[in-house]
Amino acid sequence: MADPKVTVALLTRNRAPLLRAALASVLAQRDVELDVVLLDNASTDDTPDVVRSFDDPRLTYLRHETDVGIVRNWNRGIREAAARSPLVSIFHDDDVMLPGFLAKSARALGQHPSAGMSLCLAQYTRQDGSVREVQSAGDVKDGLNDGLDFLELAVEGRCIEIPPPIVLFRGEVLLRAGFVDSPHARGTIDMNLYYRTASISDVVFIREPLVQYRSHDGSDTALLNRTADGTFWYGTMAERIDAIAYLLRSPRAADPAYRARLAARLLSAHAHQSTAIHPCVPQMYHAWDTRRAIFLEQLEASLPPGEPFILVDNG
Repeated sequence: MADPKVTVALLTRNRAPLLRAALASVLAQRDVELDVVLLDNASTDDTPDVVRSFDDPRLTYLRHETDVGIVRNWNRGIREAAARSPLVSIFHDDDVMLPGFLAKSARALGQHPSAGMSLCLAQYTRQDGSVREVQSAGDVKDGLNDGLDFLELAVEGRCIEIPPPIVLFRGEVLLRAGFVDSPHARGTIDMNLYYRTASISDVVFIREPLVQYRSHDGSDTALLNRTADGTFWYGTMAERIDAIAYLLRSPRAADPAYRARLAARLLSAHAHQSTAIHPCVPQMYHAWDTRRAIFLEQLEASLPPGEPFILVDNG
């Protein structure tokens, strides 16, 4: 049987030292027909020299002359990779593939034709590359997961975190799901794509660490965490609300009890979303004295006189 064909779109910008390890780990993958497209988003460091040091016919180097941003670089990667191979990885320059990642992920998709993407576990590593921990799988089951079941876990906060390196896409499903979009937050463009993919296909999960996901001060995630004033999770909540919408459009929503469950989740998600927004735009909500007065009136209306209660004041 022929090896499955996989194209890896490796996205990079100004990370020549880290890129060397990422690219070496991709080219070292075995038991697949490998094709690598390196998309350089106008790097100004030694990235071209690093690429030239890899004399490998499987590698194609494409360079943007001006910074096109992460969304457009992702989308060019999707277009290039999906045009070349039935299986697609969108990989980043600061992560590392462990031996067997592509072969095992491709095999899982081959065994489960209804799956539009495969996921594995990641080793979370420090800036120096040392392993910090293996990520949790949440309540995602090993093997095939119904895509809507997967979305329900995401809505309930019981899903696996999905850093980009753990994913291998089926190209035709990826194209049906659509390109990367950023309707809510810069830090969740990939999550938006994963949930859309799960809304139209199943998800296969390999409970084995097959990639390394590096945390470092120069990552886009670290930058957002430093500058978002504690509201970085707003984007995650917004993506979960989108996931509720996908479930409402599914056949499951014909059941009134199911719709009621989703409505409760939607109310909870919007409340959390508001909590994230109010510190950013205080004038959007009531002043504290007004909020306290409203709360006391609600309390008096809902409790019989003399009924004991516990009030937890979170600051």
